[in-house]
Amino acid sequence: KQWYQRRVRGNNTNHDEVINKVSLTIKYLHSLDIPTRRNTLQELKKQTQKFSNEEILQILNNSQIVLPLINAFNDPSEKCRLLSIEIILEMSSRVGSVSILQHILAPILSRISTQSETEEIVILFLDLISLVASKTEHSQLIENLDLIIQILGKTLLDKAPEIKEKSLQLIILLKRLCATNFSLHATTLSKIVVLNLSHKHSKVRILCCKALVSLFLCAANFYDVDELIPHFTNISIDQNPSVREAFITFSFIFLGDV
Repeated sequence: KQWYQRRVRGNNTNHDEVINKVSLTIKYLHSLDIPTRRNTLQELKKQTQKFSNEEILQILNNSQIVLPLINAFNDPSEKCRLLSIEIILEMSSRVGSVSILQHILAPILSRISTQSETEEIVILFLDLISLVASKTEHSQLIENLDLIIQILGKTLLDKAPEIKEKSLQLIILLKRLCATNFSLHATTLSKIVVLNLSHKHSKVRILCCKALVSLFLCAANFYDVDELIPHFTNISIDQNPSVREAFITFSFIFLGDV
């Protein structure tokens, strides 16, 4: 028993040392000097890679550390934004559950709404949302679903094919995570998804069909039939067999209900 108590005290001391070390570094993110903020984030990235998963969880649960990192999503410097996202993404990937979804969505929506964010960063944002959503308690996910839908409403219309792909994959994931609540947004999303059925990249068209399956399974009345069918004219005779296969899968479900 004494050995166990000493071990617990030792672990707590180590965790306190980690928090103190990171806190000393994080304060430099408030600097007005871009190189200082960039160097701080680079140092934080090195530090966090050396910490244990338990120590990473302690950091993610410490608002005084994680909030300045998330605030850096809006940094004027692209490099600083990129580093901050990579740090949060890497840390989140190492723990079983996280509770930062409510903190990351508003800054992400703010950056995406500027329509000037780089493709690389938008893709990382979508990767982060997908990862954190999959590790968030169901009740917290539901509370923040509206913000995710607002983000998808913008990223689905992005010109970059990989951003469209990540967005469609997120729709499929959300259906799996919270189908009942997600059904409330099926109509809104489906009207945007069908606009991508004629995209020149076959992977986008395939994912569109799969996303429509997810949306339709959430809410069978998600779209007026008369509005939906015209979008199927070209994809039903698509030259890519994988696209036709994905469309046929959706058709069986759609026509079965109709």
